[in-house]
Amino acid sequence: MRGTTKTYLALAALVMPVLVFAQSEVEREVTWSGEVAAIFQEKCQECHRPNSIAPMSLLSYEEAKLFAPVIRFRVENRVMPPWHVNPQVGIQDFANDRGLSDEERAAILAWVDQGAPEGDASEAPAPLNFNDALVWRLEDQMGSAPDLVVESEPFDLDAVTQDKWFRPSTPTGLTEERWVKAIEIRPKNDASRRVVHHSLAFLVQQEDGKRGLPEDVDVPFGPSLFMEWAVGKAGQIFRPDTGKLMMPGSQIMWEMHLHANGERVPNAQVELGVWFHDEPP
Repeated sequence: MRGTTKTYLALAALVMPVLVFAQSEVEREVTWSGEVAAIFQEKCQECHRPNSIAPMSLLSYEEAKLFAPVIRFRVENRVMPPWHVNPQVGIQDFANDRGLSDEERAAILAWVDQGAPEGDASEAPAPLNFNDALVWRLEDQMGSAPDLVVESEPFDLDAVTQDKWFRPSTPTGLTEERWVKAIEIRPKNDASRRVVHHSLAFLVQQEDGKRGLPEDVDVPFGPSLFMEWAVGKAGQIFRPDTGKLMMPGSQIMWEMHLHANGERVPNAQVELGVWFHDEPP
């Protein structure tokens, strides 16, 4: 029994610093201007702003305070921001990590629990300037506009309806083999940006040396997934001396997830930009 008691005391000694740290995080004053606004700018506002896909804007203190209870629930349960990497398993260091650190989560929860105070407005970071122009994000990096642009068919989305999954196919128009250097998907217009939650593009082609596509072509998940897009993703550039081969007669099979936002969008549409290698890698 005495040995068991010592074991419990040793475990308590290890746990206590963690408990004290968590308690101090909750007790200290956390304000929108002093801390929370900067977290939201880095991790939330790309989606939670006008002309984007999220259901409400979180750009200002007044907007964020209105949704404080919902924010707490979503953050506490790791639903938002949508970063589904298990924090206890595997690789944790990612470029452009959209997840919240333990310290950021604690700060947001404490802010809500303390009544979501604004603090000194003069301490708040300057508002972000979002570029909503419909541009190819990789264009500057690649040095030119895409060599090939493939558009999905437009979808007529009602103002009020359940979520839709639209799966059209579009010919690429290629007449010769080309090696892909970079790929990017974007909404085709402003209205589409507000209702396209995400989009997948599958490259459908026959790679056995024959031209054309079989009528009963099967498209499994995995190797045929060409590119995916959601708010915040710019595109993909292949490593040097690598690429993806596109064949003559190939097609893009789309899977578009559309979410109604109260306005009818008769031309919800995305497009795929492709940059090619000058020579096969």
